[in-house]
Amino acid sequence: MLDIGLIQLLEPEEITARLAELQVLVRNDHFVYAAGDHGSAYFAKDLILPHTEVTASICYHLAQTCREDRIEAVVAPATAGIGLTQWLAWFLNTSPEREVLALYAEKTADGFALQRGYDKLINGKRVLVAEDVLTTGSSVVKVIDLVRQHGGEVTSVVAICNRGSITAEKLGVPFLRSFLDLDLSRYPVASCPLCAEGRLINTSLGHGTTYVAAHGQPSPRS
Repeated sequence: MLDIGLIQLLEPEEITARLAELQVLVRNDHFVYAAGDHGSAYFAKDLILPHTEVTASICYHLAQTCREDRIEAVVAPATAGIGLTQWLAWFLNTSPEREVLALYAEKTADGFALQRGYDKLINGKRVLVAEDVLTTGSSVVKVIDLVRQHGGEVTSVVAICNRGSITAEKLGVPFLRSFLDLDLSRYPVASCPLCAEGRLINTSLGHGTTYVAAHGQPSPRS
């Protein structure tokens, strides 16, 4: 087997410093999240994935937390999760006799589906479900249910960032591990204090562009 080595991996404190350099966490603004609620902080996950050293290092440290789980396949919701499954499976492949598969679930009108024959590949396997950011956990729960429907055993969930105080119990899995845990407040639209102040919605990050197109920018409430 040809050994060409791996890229240099970062220690956790080095990763945190790089995330700050990349301005992944933006605070003191007005954002619209995927679930429709609002908040003043945004974790810009899309700024991480282009940087392979950072992404690989995060996945390496997450993989170490799952070393005893005897993972046989990694599944994530597309599309951002595809890159995570590749690195996680690579770092969990510790034995030539036991290959760890890297699979992904594609979004459909009804939720998610394991296509391209992936549904047959997870039957009877111990599965790690991966996500980039956990906010409400709804996407991950759908993927967990999907894996179980096709005969896979979900042993644990990992995420780059848990920003919604999600627990393993809420997801219905034995273990949940995340590289970052952030307590970021979010508000329903009807009771958003940022909207009440008339603070303009950020249309560069998150789902602000779609929201503003449909509802316009907020005006101060008297």
